[in-house]
Amino acid sequence: MGETIETTLWRELQEEVGLEAKDFAQITLFPEWTIHQYALVDEDPTKSRLGQAHCWYFLELRSDVTIDLSRAREYEASDWRWATFSEAIAETESVKKPVYETLAAFYEQWITIQMPSIE
Repeated sequence: MGETIETTLWRELQEEVGLEAKDFAQITLFPEWTIHQYALVDEDPTKSRLGQAHCWYFLELRSDVTIDLSRAREYEASDWRWATFSEAIAETESVKKPVYETLAAFYEQWITIQMPSIE
């Protein structure tokens, strides 16, 4: 699309959950891209690999902001809930677990120090 990563972040948040930059008290960029690879189900995993690379942000929602999916521009989600890293790791497919574990470790080491109000 020719947009910056941060522009993509705000566009996606607005489209999917109706949130904007002003809704957040703190924004921290994860310092590296994460990559997870997976094989096509019908193919030999030693010959064909697919994957995704993602840029991650840790966002602290302002305490006076309520998530209201009716504000979203696109209706990709019908419901939402908060989840801990442990819950997200337990509930995701195995190929994504290492990425979430990496994010959880970074959060524990860096984010909780900078943003002690977040659990």
